[in-house]
Amino acid sequence: MKSNKQFVGTALPYRPDAFNALGEGDQMLLRQYRFPHQYSDGEMLVTSRSNNSSEWSPEYFEKWFGGFNEIIGEAFNYWLQREDKKKILTFLKQVMRADESINWTGWRILATQVNGYPVFIHQLFARKPNSHTRVYSGNQLAPNVKKI
Repeated sequence: MKSNKQFVGTALPYRPDAFNALGEGDQMLLRQYRFPHQYSDGEMLVTSRSNNSSEWSPEYFEKWFGGFNEIIGEAFNYWLQREDKKKILTFLKQVMRADESINWTGWRILATQVNGYPVFIHQLFARKPNSHTRVYSGNQLAPNVKKI
């Protein structure tokens, strides 16, 4: 039986100067860890957006990012670029209300803009044990990041 491959969207590479530039940071990769370009049946990818999450409240922001809620986008990106990958996974599972029975093995966070405000796209990936799915970390040389 042949496995069906599913592809993830290609992200723009991270550019700090494009983070707040209208239209230049659309689907821009902020950070990824063990995230695929394509994956097989039986593996799982889930996505949520920060503008659709009730977890993006001032109280929640204070808890995770130290209270920089007056500049949500910049504070989140600052935290994201410096934080440990395991803590980011914990954050994503909580903010996305992800199924705790699933062994989430990778993640990716993109930024886009809606009406001039940053919106973050959170993605979790669950790779099957003994899978041959290739996964990537960082921005460099990953096929799920557009070459510019």
